[in-house]
Amino acid sequence: MSVFLRSLALFYGLMLIAAEGIPAQVVIEVGKPGLSIPADFLGISYEKNALVEPHFKPGNAVLINLHRNLGAGTLRLGGNKVELTRWQAEAPASLDKSTGLAAIGHSTLDDLYGFLKATEWKCLHGLNLAGNLPESSADEAAYALKIGASSVLAFEVGNEPNLYPNHDLRKKGYDCPTYLPEAAAAIKVIRARNPGIILAGPATARRTDHWFEDAVAGLNCSRRPWPRMSRWSTNTSPPRGQPACVIGSRSATPCPTAAGPASATPSYPRSGRPTSSSPWPSTARTASTSTAT
Repeated sequence: MSVFLRSLALFYGLMLIAAEGIPAQVVIEVGKPGLSIPADFLGISYEKNALVEPHFKPGNAVLINLHRNLGAGTLRLGGNKVELTRWQAEAPASLDKSTGLAAIGHSTLDDLYGFLKATEWKCLHGLNLAGNLPESSADEAAYALKIGASSVLAFEVGNEPNLYPNHDLRKKGYDCPTYLPEAAAAIKVIRARNPGIILAGPATARRTDHWFEDAVAGLNCSRRPWPRMSRWSTNTSPPRGQPACVIGSRSATPCPTAAGPASATPSYPRSGRPTSSSPWPSTARTASTSTAT
C-alpha cells in the first residue's frame, strides 16, 4: 500500500474513533410535523418504447403483484423514446432496430390499460411532439381515454424539447421561442379532439437555459397543488410550498405570465428570455424527478 493510501486510511480511522466519543441528540417536535408525503407519491418511469416488450399486459401477474405491493403510484411512459414512438392504430407493437422507431396501436394500449386497471396505478402517458403529427397524438390520446380514462393522470406532450438538437430531432439553434408555437399548435389539435383533456409539460431537461420557465410562461399553465400535477422530467425538486403546473387545465386558475393576462403570450427578446423588467412568475419554478429521460 502506498504512503498516501496508508495516510488516508489512518486519517479516516482517527475520524471514526473521534466520532465515537461525540454524543448525538435527536429532537422530535411533535407540534411541527412538517409536510406529509401523499400515499400515491410513488412513481416509476419507463421509456415509451418499452410498450413493444411483453411487460405491461393484464396477464403479467408477477409485475402486477409487484406494483400492487408497492401501493398506489404513477407509471410514466415517456422519456427520449416518446419522440421515436409512432401511433399506428391498427398495427401491432413493433420496433425497427435499424432506425430506433417504434410503433404502437390499439392492441398495445389495450394491454397497457388492462395492466393499469389490475395494478390500480395511474398513467402519465407521453405523446410524441417532435414528430409533428399532432392529429396522430390526438387519436392516440382519444383511444387511451376511451378504454382507460380512470387510469389516466395526464398526457405529457413531448419530452425534453431543450435537448431536441442533441438527438437530431431539430436543427442546432432550436430554442424555446421556436418551440412554443409548435407546442401550442399541437395542444390545440389534441384539445380539439379531446375536450377537457389534461396535458402536462414541458418535460424539459434540467439546464441553465431557463426553458422550463419560458415554456410554462408561454403555454399559460394552470396551478395545481404539488404533487398532484404534473410530473416534469427534470432532475430538480420543487421549492417548498410552490405548485406545479398543468398545461391549460380548465379547472384551475391560470398562472400569471410576464406579459400580463393568461390569454396573452409573453414577448421574447432575441436571447429567448424575458427582460429583467418582466420577472418570472414564482409558480413557474417547479419540477419533479423521473428515471426515464
